[in-house]
Amino acid sequence: DEMLMHYQGNDKKIVVMIDEIDRLFPDELITIFQMIKSALDFPGIVFLVAMDESVICDALEKKGITKPKEYLEKIFQKN
Repeated sequence: DEMLMHYQGNDKKIVVMIDEIDRLFPDELITIFQMIKSALDFPGIVFLVAMDESVICDALEKKGITKPKEYLEKIFQKN
């Protein structure tokens, strides 16, 4: 907690880069997305995620997510 409090006082960013996320199993994807979503509440944390959106959407549909693109839009901003 002390480290987080110290970090919040400056303008630096932490960039978390995740590559090949589309190679994970559907259960693992859901876990990763939940972790990313919860970490976005911390100031100064930025995620850069490389993925094949169609592969991710297929995996999310297999997990019962009927609108995978909307699910992803709630987590990620495309740039």
